[in-house]
Amino acid sequence: YYIMGSMNDIVASSGLSSQAQAVLAFAGSVWLADVFVVEFSGGLSVESKAHPSCVNTLKGHGDRVTGLAFSADGKWLASSCEDRVVRLFKVDDAAAKSIQTIRVNLEREPAVGVCFGSNSSEVVVATSGAVGGGSLSKYGVPNNPGKQPEQAWEHKDIHGKNEVATMSTGRQGSEPPLLVTTCQRKTEVGVWYADTGRPIQMLDTNQLKNHMAAISPDGRFIAAAAFTSDVKIWEAKYGKGNNSGVSVAHVMNLKGHKGAVNWLCFDAEGTRAITASKDKTLMVWNLNVRYHLNEDPRVLKKLEVEQPYEMIAVSPDNVLAAVFGTTLIFQCLDR
Repeated sequence: YYIMGSMNDIVASSGLSSQAQAVLAFAGSVWLADVFVVEFSGGLSVESKAHPSCVNTLKGHGDRVTGLAFSADGKWLASSCEDRVVRLFKVDDAAAKSIQTIRVNLEREPAVGVCFGSNSSEVVVATSGAVGGGSLSKYGVPNNPGKQPEQAWEHKDIHGKNEVATMSTGRQGSEPPLLVTTCQRKTEVGVWYADTGRPIQMLDTNQLKNHMAAISPDGRFIAAAAFTSDVKIWEAKYGKGNNSGVSVAHVMNLKGHKGAVNWLCFDAEGTRAITASKDKTLMVWNLNVRYHLNEDPRVLKKLEVEQPYEMIAVSPDNVLAAVFGTTLIFQCLDR
């Protein structure tokens, strides 16, 4: 979905099968879940694809869409898919009958995620490694839709021979350098420089099975949702100067859920974490604590929900999008 305008507790039906897992992305005042496009002027409820707010459906992928990302300027949308193709769309063309796309054809493995690099002329792609080890690679984005993007670099077997579940990144163009996280399906989370793919650190959640990992928009905090009810949070510290590195250390845990955490994200400022659990609760946590003095994160808000949220995302103006089954819900975090 693209969702535009003011958004308060909007509920929409995605039109997907119950087995389909939606993916969310946000840019400016534009929301997207999977590749079904809807435009809102505020306070609407979408019941079907016949709703007048429906703008378009972006077609072309041949399998399940696994990742979505907007460029920092909101002009480009990248989508990754299990059909081993990453597609780039111009957002201004979303309502057009014929939409030109730039394709990144992957050779070995399906992609599990995509993000833009330090600018909108490059994308970073992570592949699953289900057949023989996942990879992380960067491609230059050409201006000509008919030209194949050129691969700048590729790092293979980023988690050995283990399968990669998800990837994420902080806000494009943020300072300091942009980081990328990859989440292995076992217990490992990798942290990498987006520009070079050089590894920074491998983190171990020690939680049996990872669901996903996320990095805050400012690149400060990294968190992982896993099989257990606790969420571990690490802090990335950046050295001064061009040749200084990044170090990552575990700083706090989020304790309070009674079931496994399905998904998590950070607010725009990176001072709050939002977690969605199988226990049918959504929790908003204050991360602005003196963890070095053993001060624990505090729950600011706890919401009981009818069904466990499967995926969540937060906009720059702190509107939460949540998906369960075929339903997409919007809620204002600051109300």
